[in-house]
Amino acid sequence: MFDLDQTIKDRHSTRKFLSKPVPRNLLDEALALAQLEPSNSNTL
Repeated sequence: MFDLDQTIKDRHSTRKFLSKPVPRNLLDEALALAQLEPSNSNTL
């Protein structure tokens, strides 16, 4: 079993960017999929 408090405290985000560009077709696909997700406030 895990300790929720410790898990939250130990969590961290690492952001690192590559110098190469993202292929346009991958970006288009990601944006198309994101449009299918529910909105933040459940409104259009």
